[in-house]
Amino acid sequence: MRKALVRYEAAEGKSGGQFGARAPDRLDLRFRTQSRPLLTSYTFSPNDQKFIGHVPGNHAQQAKQQSMPLQRFSRALLGEKFHAEGDFLRQPNPGLRLEQKAKPGDEVKVP
Repeated sequence: MRKALVRYEAAEGKSGGQFGARAPDRLDLRFRTQSRPLLTSYTFSPNDQKFIGHVPGNHAQQAKQQSMPLQRFSRALLGEKFHAEGDFLRQPNPGLRLEQKAKPGDEVKVP
């Protein structure tokens, strides 16, 4: 985090930022949201279905599989696809219950 903040400030023409072991509570980061929004919409597609499947109950059977599918559409699928923590995805999608109701055609907000 510290390296990212230092590099961001350098790219913005600032210098001398002192970041300790902990990130500051508030950052003065100006994002160009007009040209590149922070969030975009994503619609689950039938193609996403290929990542969903049965997961065997024991490790020996799991080891024989070519890949390990997810059991359902979930924040884990979105987290892998968009490199975001599953819990982070709750914030822009309040009330969305992915683990229970998500299906192809459903739209979510992602970074």
